[in-house]
Amino acid sequence: RGSAAGSIICYLLDISRVDPLKYGLLFERFLNADRISMPDIDLDIEDTNRQKVLEYIEEKYGSNHVCSIAAFNTLKEKILTQDIGRVLNVPYATIESLKKFITEETEIDTLKNNTDFMKTMNDADPRYFDMLERLLGTHRNTTIHAGGIIISNSRIDDSVPLFRSSSVNRNIAQYEGAELELMGYLKIDVLGLKTLGIIKRCTD
Repeated sequence: RGSAAGSIICYLLDISRVDPLKYGLLFERFLNADRISMPDIDLDIEDTNRQKVLEYIEEKYGSNHVCSIAAFNTLKEKILTQDIGRVLNVPYATIESLKKFITEETEIDTLKNNTDFMKTMNDADPRYFDMLERLLGTHRNTTIHAGGIIISNSRIDDSVPLFRSSSVNRNIAQYEGAELELMGYLKIDVLGLKTLGIIKRCTD
């Protein structure tokens, strides 16, 4: 499936059994001179069995050698406008009218140059925009990467701060995937796909 299944390198290493030449697949996408990042092969598993696979990996390599990866949600313009407005006791109707100026693509400079937005915000509270600008992009909360895990030959907690999540009962690295890759770890994606679960039930 995808670039890994079409890779001549995977075929030669016996990672996949699909001969890209025989089926005319585009195998150069997976590993080429223009790609600077590590090769990426996602492991697609039925959604109902993903937890079993993760438990197997942890049992095989040891809980100190396996961890999931943290992801950090940052504060964006719209949610910040709402949260700051509540803290400053700005009327609900004013907050809602301010939010109408903001879409997913809106940037802070666009809002700064919008006279109607700035007037409404300053009338509500002169501190409003300054707080918005200062808090923009800071971390709102920590979540867990949808599929990413790290497997290490040495104890991960020797070099990476971890926390234990009660929701998944597994160690979570307190760094994001890009930071872990800079440290030399290889991120592996173990993805639970609903489609595979449906196919399995159909074949059963």
